Amino acid sequence: MRKAGLLIAIGTMMAAVLLINGCDKNKSESKNAIDKSQKTTKLTIGVSLLTRTHPFYQDLEAGLSEAAKANGYDLIITAGEFDEGMGSC
Repeated sequence: MRKAGLLIAIGTMMAAVLLINGCDKNKSESKNAIDKSQKTTKLTIGVSLLTRTHPFYQDLEAGLSEAAKANGYDLIITAGEFDEGMGSC
């Protein structure tokens, strides 16, 4: 009788392991589908420039725009126009 109980317990554990592994496959397939959808999502980059009036920052903005477009990113550029904000007393 003891052997029969042990065999039933081992069989039950094996069935549970197989069931869990089978369910895990579905999770990995759905994870792959999520990863693929995230790869198609367009990323956005935000940049704050000191000013847009200086030629250096104009060139920088043009280069950033070109690189973002070439790599498929959305780009948001703002300029502080030398605003010191709350740092000045």
